[in-house]
Amino acid sequence: MVFIREIRMAVIKPNISIEYAGKATVVSFADEKILEEQDIKALQESIMSIIEQAERISLILDFGNVRFLSSAVLGLLIRISKRIYERDGKLRLCNINPKIYEIFKITRLTKTFDICKDVESAAEDLSQAD
Repeated sequence: MVFIREIRMAVIKPNISIEYAGKATVVSFADEKILEEQDIKALQESIMSIIEQAERISLILDFGNVRFLSSAVLGLLIRISKRIYERDGKLRLCNINPKIYEIFKITRLTKTFDICKDVESAAEDLSQAD
C-alpha cells in the first residue's frame, strides 16, 4: 500500500493542482471539460515546465474530474509522453472516465499509455517500476 503525503500543493491556470505521492508528481485536472485551444496550450506549457524541472520525473496525470476532452488533448498526451520518455521518466494516467477510456481504446492509446485505476495504484505501479 502506498501512502500519499501531500508535501505542497499549487493551483495553476488552467486549473490543475500539483501534489506528490511518494516520489511521483501528481497533476490533477480540476476542470470537467478540457476543450478550448488556449486551455490546451496553457496545459502544455504548465506540464512541460513541470517535466523540465525534474531530472527524471515520475508523473501521474489524474483525470478524476474530467468528463469531456477534445481530440487535441490526446495529441498533447502523446507529446507529454514522448518528452517524459526522452528524459528517462515515467508516466501513468489514472481516474479516467469510462466514456473517455472508450476513446483511448478505439484510438489504441491504451497500448501507448499505462492507465491505472486511481492515484494510489498509479503511485504503487511507478514505485515498482523503479
